[in-house]
Amino acid sequence: MKKLYSIALIVTVLLLGLACQREEFATGSSDNIELSVDTISFDTIFTQVGSVTQLFKIYNRHDRYIKISRAYLKEGAASNFRIKIDGFSADAFNNIEVPPKDSLFVFIEVTLDPNGGNLPLVIYDAVVFETNGNISEVTLEAFGQDVHLLRGKIIETQTWTNDKPYLIYNGVAIDSNHTLTIEAGTKVYFHFNASLIVWGNLDVKGTFTEPVVFEGDRFDMGYGETAGRWGTIFIHPRSRGNRVNYAIIKNAQVGLQVGEPGEDTRVPSLELKNTIIRNSSFASVVAFGAEITSYNCIFADSQFNGLTLLMGGKYNFYHSTISMVGALESNVAITRYLRKSPSYAVLLTNWYGPYYYLDEYYFVDEKTLSRELTEANFFNSIVYGNNNIEFEEDDNGESGFSYFFDHCLLKQPEDSLDISDETHFNQVVLNEYPRFVNDSVILGELNYRLDTLSPAKDIGSLDIVNAQLEFLEYDYDGNSRTADGKPDLGAFERQE
Repeated sequence: MKKLYSIALIVTVLLLGLACQREEFATGSSDNIELSVDTISFDTIFTQVGSVTQLFKIYNRHDRYIKISRAYLKEGAASNFRIKIDGFSADAFNNIEVPPKDSLFVFIEVTLDPNGGNLPLVIYDAVVFETNGNISEVTLEAFGQDVHLLRGKIIETQTWTNDKPYLIYNGVAIDSNHTLTIEAGTKVYFHFNASLIVWGNLDVKGTFTEPVVFEGDRFDMGYGETAGRWGTIFIHPRSRGNRVNYAIIKNAQVGLQVGEPGEDTRVPSLELKNTIIRNSSFASVVAFGAEITSYNCIFADSQFNGLTLLMGGKYNFYHSTISMVGALESNVAITRYLRKSPSYAVLLTNWYGPYYYLDEYYFVDEKTLSRELTEANFFNSIVYGNNNIEFEEDDNGESGFSYFFDHCLLKQPEDSLDISDETHFNQVVLNEYPRFVNDSVILGELNYRLDTLSPAKDIGSLDIVNAQLEFLEYDYDGNSRTADGKPDLGAFERQE
């Protein structure tokens, strides 16, 4: 019996000791918490949709417990911000205990209300902590933008203006026999995996000073320059007469997809002028048996291919700059270019497959399609990259296969092409580095203009320019190509 009393006494003493230890709080006026940051900032938050979650930590550097008597949002229930401490959400918290030499996480989110305008808005608040008579706080700031929010909609004929940006969730489709016109200066943001689907027609009317911008909706932690942040602009086979002028299409999975594999023999068409498509996780352009005419365009940086022209079609690229060093991966930990293998600046085929479909018995079957490559012409253009082979042509021998490089700079091993073959080549320069001002965003602002020593200077054909003078007299920047009678290759005319 005495043993039982002794054991009970020992247990009681231990429990009392633990309780006493827990009650030994750091209570002096000099005893305070430490915060991991003084400011949490959210960059470009769109109204009506929540932000990503950010966090900071509360540290107790003392050997005893410390009690935060109160923690709260300064704006209280009216705040646009939301906080979560130790797994609980509220506007205010009381008597938060932090163990000795330990820490707690504080998570922050924000949702901004529409303000009806195009100008950015800035919202401020603070998380305040009261500890032993000390006041500590973390400033919260969010830079927001009011938007037209579109979620999974099919739209009819309308015009998007630059009054405020458009934010697409899930996808938007332009209905058949309807046209979406996008005016100069308009910005279109896409949430992850969202796409613009064109069953009807797309007419993009950007200008040099006010291009139309298509990009992802996330800008924090380097994501503003990360490939694959959204889907694509998809032009359906039934869609013809699409026009895009002075657009910037960046950080998509595929910048433009024109057509799709299948039994549909209709041919989608696109006129592309003065447009930059860059930093795509798969390709700048993927086309299936399409018609594309391009003037003064830049196709830059993808993980796989620049121009992926499959299953035949008809293509004419005038004064194009095609540059491939890989797609940019940028986040809080790393910034680098990634390029898969095999990948090419230009890939041409007159077939595609296998693709999968349901047969008449609703069984999954596979098929390879073959269509004629009527023409794939490149005039006064640059085709370059950091691989040894940047042009790949794959003719299955079952359909026509016609391509032609006329006055071009091409990255390709000399023994892989017979550039004396006049069926495919005229005045082609192999393996000369075009000497762009800067083709790596890691080194600074991208600039695909030619530097003073570029071998692409003055070697273009004036006859090609004159044959398409309406579109080619001036380069992307509006500089004359005919003034000196010696046009440069690519989208930019060098200015001395």
